[in-house]
Amino acid sequence: MWDWLFGKKKARVGHEKAEKRYLPGTRLSYDENLITKLENDHQELVAIYTSCANAYEKKSYSKLNQLLNQLKSKLTSHLLVENACFYVYVSHYYKEDENTRELIKSFRRDMDEIGKVAFKFLTDYSVSYAVYHAEFKRDFDVIGEVLTNRIAEEESGLYMLYLPPPD
Repeated sequence: MWDWLFGKKKARVGHEKAEKRYLPGTRLSYDENLITKLENDHQELVAIYTSCANAYEKKSYSKLNQLLNQLKSKLTSHLLVENACFYVYVSHYYKEDENTRELIKSFRRDMDEIGKVAFKFLTDYSVSYAVYHAEFKRDFDVIGEVLTNRIAEEESGLYMLYLPPPD
């Protein structure tokens, strides 16, 4: 029994977290896994969206309702992390670069607007008594197009702005 206890403790040695690196003059730390996490979220969001589309086509409305709730939950958590970790960090990182700061503000404003529309849609259609007529499908397709375009923009350009603090 003691070997198991000590072995477990021994296994932890050498696996300490890397020392946090903060932006100068702040308590904002760089997370080397943040972009990977955000990109993984994007993959999950697209997968859930695709499952929603499949459920709609099969007229499996109870499954669609469940998936829309899942999509809403995943989008909420993704946007919270993106706002609290990514946008706050890069806004401070580029505080002396007006052009980049304005670009970041523009992306953030756009995402806020996209989020409002997406959340209204998901809130309206994730209730148990929702009806999925042609209007739903039209709006669902538009939201999917907007979100996939946004994901492409973030992954091809915006996320490159997330850099470790200068030494």
